[in-house]
Amino acid sequence: MRSSARFVFPLLSIAVLLAFSGCPSHILPSEHQPGESATFAGIEFVWCPPGWYQMGACALDPEGDDNEFPQHHVAFEQGFWMSKYEVTQTQWQTVMGNNPSFFQGANVGGADTSNRPVEVVSWNDVQAFITALNGLNPDLGFRLPSEAEWEYAARARTVTRFYWGEDPFYSRIPDYAWYSDNDGVQTNDVGGKRPNGWNLYDTSGNTWEWVQDWYHTDYSGAPTDGSAWEAPTATERVLRGGSWSSASSCRTSARQGNLPDYSSNNVGFRLAKNP
Repeated sequence: MRSSARFVFPLLSIAVLLAFSGCPSHILPSEHQPGESATFAGIEFVWCPPGWYQMGACALDPEGDDNEFPQHHVAFEQGFWMSKYEVTQTQWQTVMGNNPSFFQGANVGGADTSNRPVEVVSWNDVQAFITALNGLNPDLGFRLPSEAEWEYAARARTVTRFYWGEDPFYSRIPDYAWYSDNDGVQTNDVGGKRPNGWNLYDTSGNTWEWVQDWYHTDYSGAPTDGSAWEAPTATERVLRGGSWSSASSCRTSARQGNLPDYSSNNVGFRLAKNP
């Protein structure tokens, strides 16, 4: 098993990693510009264009875990919308009438006004939220992103360990992510750090994010068309993006699995929808 612990790389490893960090991605023309914003049911989304990329960790990433390999080609025939921010406590409460989060913000007149991400939500809870949201907004088709969509959007054409670069010494991460050294041991308001190239915020840190797929221990046999890995079924669902509790898990290729009824104060989600 490859180590995912944070450490300082030898200078030679850094030079090699920076020189050969990955394969270029490509986007195709579409009806919207990459990162273009739109609002659906009061939730901000950004456009992720059709195209292709290499999913998974670069073979030279010394922190890549076995479950991030093999790196493989994924192509999208059509673009999709991804929510600009992690779903907030306010958005959850508007739809579900409650706030399960551990790190709750201020309350005004009994209504939660927090702009922090909702957490302590299981994959099953998220499915209930999506069903309720779609019931309130017929024909909009909200859903969880596939794991391939999530990484494609989080990378925004980058091939480095983080969307802001290799950052081998973790010197730049404070500007882009809420993580173990700057979060105050809690979640923080969404959108407080710098976005990626497609105007997505907090795809590194703050909370882990549920995606649609079943979790498999590596990418052998994974779909190459960007769809969710739903067959064969498995025991756990996939979480992406890292959280406030660590730094190395904020790498774009980092992933883990957990039971669909698992919930924690460092687990949330964001939405996707088709054109």
